[in-house]
Amino acid sequence: MADTLFVHIAHGGGCKNHYFFMYMSPGEFAESNPVQASLYLRHDNNDDDCREGCQDERCWVNTTLRFDLTPLRSHHQVTYGTPGPILLNVYDYFTEIPDGKMQVLYSP
Repeated sequence: MADTLFVHIAHGGGCKNHYFFMYMSPGEFAESNPVQASLYLRHDNNDDDCREGCQDERCWVNTTLRFDLTPLRSHHQVTYGTPGPILLNVYDYFTEIPDGKMQVLYSP
């Protein structure tokens, strides 16, 4: 579990499966001390609009996502010869401009 990033989210819908992806962009670390990685959350709602327009909080699906950070640790190991630490800049889902950045220190 040490190489797992947990993200608590809430989303609309709930009648179809939703898919979430976390990716690093650019593919290289930003040089700082510690180095930084920008991670972005993507959401595919599978065209689930069964609760569209509902603003009541009971319409939201709350869940915790888990993302494996082992590839990030391995990339750091190959690049720098050590597994970390890495400052993660985790961006919330967005459509055009990144928003809602949270920073997490990842020390494998």
